[in-house]
Amino acid sequence: MNVESGSSSGNRQKDIAKKRSQRRWRQQQDCKESRAHAASWSRAILILVAGDTLRWPASHVSQEPTLPFSVLFLRSNKFLGAMPTTARAADHQERWHEIISDPGLRELPYTVETNHRGQIVLSPRKNRHSVAQEQIQGLLDEHAPNGLQPTEFAIATAGGVKVADVIWMSPGRWEHMQETGDPSTLAPEICVEVMPESNDWESNDWDEMHSKRTLYLEAGAEEVWVVTEEGAVRFFADEETKASGVLPGFPEHV
Repeated sequence: MNVESGSSSGNRQKDIAKKRSQRRWRQQQDCKESRAHAASWSRAILILVAGDTLRWPASHVSQEPTLPFSVLFLRSNKFLGAMPTTARAADHQERWHEIISDPGLRELPYTVETNHRGQIVLSPRKNRHSVAQEQIQGLLDEHAPNGLQPTEFAIATAGGVKVADVIWMSPGRWEHMQETGDPSTLAPEICVEVMPESNDWESNDWDEMHSKRTLYLEAGAEEVWVVTEEGAVRFFADEETKASGVLPGFPEHV
């Protein structure tokens, strides 16, 4: 055997072994970083907007957005399997207190909610949406003046803290709701959601409405109303009904 050839072969084997060792070391480091990153997720604020990307205001387009808190951006839900398991409504209350104590969130032009893992979901609102909320609030005051009808009302559900566009509750119900904490884990008698404009989202709006409707009803709501983009009011209890059973005189269109 040629000594020079044997030496060359031995060097190649050493190089291969060295590269394998380096690759294993990188894999170990990546694994450590992944574990550390996953562990920090419970402390980070994860922003999910319509299951896709965050749409920043025009004033922020030319620059990287800077926020006063830790943020993770996801384009899909592929990473969510590594997140903690679903928390109960009472756990979402505690998480909500952490969120609302952050002054940076108060300046964002979005409705803030959380999903079932306690991650923040931001939803932009257009003027049409705000006008629809005020119209519904006025009609509720007209048809049920003895009740309370605030807008943007937070409710701690099993699937996270959801913010109903408008609610209606009797004074007695409000007393019971306050006993469950803030945000209340008991829903008001009526929760109203206004559909966003169809071109606002790539996701299926009715899927989102069905999910919220289920959560509100599970939290004790008697009815959930959905106001379509055309202004039609659809009434839901266990099933969809032609009119409200709680406030029968409420119009079918706003």
